[in-house]
Amino acid sequence: MAAAGGRPRDQGVHVAILRAAATAFAEGGVAGVSFDGVAQRAGVSRSSIYRRWRTRDELVVAALEQVRQEGEAGAEDWESLPLVEVLALFVDRSARALADPRSIALLRQVTALPPDSPVRQTYWDLLVAPRRAVLDRMITDARSRGELTLDVDLDLLQDQLAGALLYRALVHPEVMDEAEARRYVAALVTALLGPPDRDVVDR
Repeated sequence: MAAAGGRPRDQGVHVAILRAAATAFAEGGVAGVSFDGVAQRAGVSRSSIYRRWRTRDELVVAALEQVRQEGEAGAEDWESLPLVEVLALFVDRSARALADPRSIALLRQVTALPPDSPVRQTYWDLLVAPRRAVLDRMITDARSRGELTLDVDLDLLQDQLAGALLYRALVHPEVMDEAEARRYVAALVTALLGPPDRDVVDR
């Protein structure tokens, strides 16, 4: 959480800190993120970090949010798009992540957080749960319009989708390139949601 009040923040410094914190987290988890270390990586003073975040946990969550925002660059309006276009974006972004060692390292650290970790809970509350809720609404609306015919619990559906991606990223020994990852994610979406009205693979 950024500190309120004071002088306007330099956005370049702000982003540099968050990127440095994300790199430190990817390499060593929460324990690997220190204000001194992040300041050194980002080329800023410790006070620049303390003016923005009070604790290491807040800094880590903000860094993960920055990663999410950068991964969705160019698709910030996804919540207002038709479901078929959202699925196309999902295939594209997921394929990139599955082929990106840094994304996999970040995912590995997030999944390694203990159940009682404040970072884990806040990550779920602020980043994961709201996105699941939007996708639930989109699928429900598409079913009501007859665009999807599947009849399955939506929480289970999203768990299956996320679980398959986690398995490929963290367990399966084969490392996929982006083209292979795109085919995999597209096939996964089709298997779980059924053949869409329009192909999401080649969009």
